[in-house]
Amino acid sequence: MTGKAMTSRVVRVGAVSVRWEPRVAVVCGTLALLAAGAAVLVVGSGDFPISPPDVVAAVVGQGDRATEFIVQTLRLRAR
Repeated sequence: MTGKAMTSRVVRVGAVSVRWEPRVAVVCGTLALLAAGAAVLVVGSGDFPISPPDVVAAVVGQGDRATEFIVQTLRLRAR
């Protein structure tokens, strides 16, 4: 331990209690953003490369028809 005070808090709602630690929240948020970024890069790679902004636009339904078809139907299809 580094001698710093613990900054965790306990949040209680009814019978449920959760310990909130800001450092854990920041680490988890950062890892989630990195995973989302990696997913966008992977979906954009392939025989027909698609730029990351075009992948995001296609996922949310704002891309052109061809890009949306490739991303939603071919690359993100549930098998």
